[in-house]
Amino acid sequence: MKKLLTSILLFSITFSLSFAAPKKSKNNGIPLSPKDKFAIEGAELGSFNYQNHTVTKKGEILWNSEDNAEWLEIGWELRGTDLSKYAGIRVELASNEKKDITLRLSSPSTFGEWGYQNNSQNVFYAFFDSVGKDWGDMKNPDLAEGFLIKFTVPAKKYNKTIIKSVELLEKEDFPSATHLQLLENPFGNRANGAIPIGNKIIFPKGTKGSEYPECGWMIKEDLSEYDRIRIELEHNDIENLELTIRNSDFSGWYCFRQTEPNIYEANLKGRNASYIDKNSPALDKSKGLNIFFRFWSEKPLTKDCTTIIKSVQLLKGAKENNKNIQILGISPKVNWDDCYLNDNGTITWQKEYGRIAWNLQNVDLSQYKKVRIETEGTSPLQLEYILPNKKVACFSYSKPGIYEAYFDGSNASQYWDADEYSTPLDLQLVCREGTKKDSQTIIKSVTLLTEEDSIQPETLMLNGVKLGTYKSNAWLDDSFAINWEKTSNYLACGWNLEKLEGEILEIKVSSTDVPLRLRIRDKATNNEASWLDDGTHVFRIRLNDKKQLTEKGDEKEAEWVKDSTPFDLSDGVEIVLEAPNGVFKEGKKTVVESIKVE
Repeated sequence: MKKLLTSILLFSITFSLSFAAPKKSKNNGIPLSPKDKFAIEGAELGSFNYQNHTVTKKGEILWNSEDNAEWLEIGWELRGTDLSKYAGIRVELASNEKKDITLRLSSPSTFGEWGYQNNSQNVFYAFFDSVGKDWGDMKNPDLAEGFLIKFTVPAKKYNKTIIKSVELLEKEDFPSATHLQLLENPFGNRANGAIPIGNKIIFPKGTKGSEYPECGWMIKEDLSEYDRIRIELEHNDIENLELTIRNSDFSGWYCFRQTEPNIYEANLKGRNASYIDKNSPALDKSKGLNIFFRFWSEKPLTKDCTTIIKSVQLLKGAKENNKNIQILGISPKVNWDDCYLNDNGTITWQKEYGRIAWNLQNVDLSQYKKVRIETEGTSPLQLEYILPNKKVACFSYSKPGIYEAYFDGSNASQYWDADEYSTPLDLQLVCREGTKKDSQTIIKSVTLLTEEDSIQPETLMLNGVKLGTYKSNAWLDDSFAINWEKTSNYLACGWNLEKLEGEILEIKVSSTDVPLRLRIRDKATNNEASWLDDGTHVFRIRLNDKKQLTEKGDEKEAEWVKDSTPFDLSDGVEIVLEAPNGVFKEGKKTVVESIKVE
């Protein structure tokens, strides 16, 4: 058994074909001889033959396309033959075989049929309990009554099909996964490109996620009494594994990521799915559902990957994950496999980046001005809110561990265009600066606020824009003093404006524990310039020529300019105080007295 399972999992052992009568082996399947036309219980390939095709002793099917048939078919006539001692059949074709060839099974004991597709390695696995089928519906066939097993190809496309091997699969080597059955539907009765073997899913080498390899359950029964499904994995070595739910007619895409390591729990109405296709209709549980695992990748797998399912449960009652950190009933969700979110609000990061998100599309936030999220942990984060115009408003912390975002985006540190996959009104807590695997961040609280906690003095505002709308590794305390972090990273705090008009910009600083530099950058041309504090803690800058005006009436050149052309301040501007030398033994402060433009 070990030898067989190893060969199936790795797809690397070539079975030696016996050219005598089929011979049983305790620990292997039963290879069938091409000289005997791959006979099964005395029935040769070609014992069922529609349109007079030929099977050679080299294992070739020579298709007859002379007649005007739409489909060509050939196979084994095994209706009336007891096949109950077999788990199924494995057929390997030549590597250049087309993908529109199908292996189909039907039974004299019931209606319907099952269709099986060849995988990326041109191998069919057709199990006699429907496991691994790609399509079709056939209820409880009696294996003692046998099957008609046939290849079907579209006419005029095929001249020859080369069969490399045919093998009967013994039940002892392919144990059933009855503990994974859902309402009499065996695990693996929905499969495409992936191979179910017992409680394992094999994603073969060469498979691409963009081709939607999948394996799971096709459920036709009414699921109305159930609210969610919970699946626990024993093992998984494939990235970007998703649990996907679709309607019985294959409409809709509702994809779920792990709720915690090796645990998938999905609402059967699609609530809190990590991804919902924009054209997806509502899930109709009353007509059954397709529930399956799939993965996403653009590049083919370089090795066979395995997912082992430990248990599956259909559960009643809607579970409210992380109820204490919901936003008006919306729980945060994990979009990818870059982190886990446990039910105590703990984020466990798995990569150097990651995010969780609250989807607020259907939430009325009109009475609230902002959201405050308090965290604890070592990972540097930022809060991002995708505005209705598909701009991403990015907010750094307002104080260490505290992130605040105005829903109009007015206090954002920066903005950029969202990508095509972004969802407007998604609020995302994001780690971008690199975390170690298994490092944690705890979301302590999420609060919606109707008013500002304190009003920033107008002397610290320019055109209604507050100090702190631009900041990096800095924060404002309750007295609006700039607190500089103990860090070697870039330290900055200032104003992020949509436009600026005037001739002279003046910034007065009451006190500072660190040397300061003023930097101005226009967003239209990325023209920049900077000036050093001359000891007076006053910056007076003539904007048209970038000259620094001193208290004595002198004019000084900028410390640095990107180019000599004037600023274009019509399309936004950053005005930023920087602590340029930035590594401190302890936190330092700078108190801004005023800012104005004349």
